[in-house]
Amino acid sequence: MREYEDAVEIIEALVSRLLMESAIESPPVDPFVIAKKRRITLSELEMDGRRGQNLVMLGNKFIDVQRHDRPERKCYTMAHELIEVELPDEISEREERHEIATMGAAYLLMPTEWFREACHDTEFDIFELKRTFSTASHEAIALRTLTFSPAVITIIDDNRISNRKASTGWFSPRKLLPVEKDAAGRAYSSGKKTRVDFENGTVTAFPLLEEEVKRVILRTVFSDDCS
Repeated sequence: MREYEDAVEIIEALVSRLLMESAIESPPVDPFVIAKKRRITLSELEMDGRRGQNLVMLGNKFIDVQRHDRPERKCYTMAHELIEVELPDEISEREERHEIATMGAAYLLMPTEWFREACHDTEFDIFELKRTFSTASHEAIALRTLTFSPAVITIIDDNRISNRKASTGWFSPRKLLPVEKDAAGRAYSSGKKTRVDFENGTVTAFPLLEEEVKRVILRTVFSDDCS
């Protein structure tokens, strides 16, 4: 895998080209629309253990996605496969193409300049960002915000941490802080976005209480002297 900065440069250039050639000038970005405009053959299939796959044969491109996935998951998979199939030919190793595409899917669904501006305008409100970048999941949106402001994002599913990630260079306590538990509990009980200020920063809890999974997303921001 090439250096991170080099991969980002490749992704940004490709995303810019795909948006321009598809005449997409504002979010949301629908990767299915882009794929169709590029005359890629698309199919939704039942695939055991796979969410998506792509194939290039005799100059023709094909992308398949898992039929039973929810819409945002299909969009993320399509974004991944689209990036992978459209990468320059000089990136020839299959594993590297896959890794760059995994990284690039979020860049396509949430293009950097648009997302940065929206983060600033909404003060990193995940619910507000979801209204603009509707083809991306709440989790993908929350994690993407880490690029634009130091924070810790925690995904809690059915009262268990399923993901906890900090911005580059930030320390993330492995276990939830008492104030994070408090914010998550309040959001879970009320079903409403909850913000709790504490001595070292703030934590905002975004509840997504669905039938399948009761999810709460936490965004914790520490004061400068605690980062």
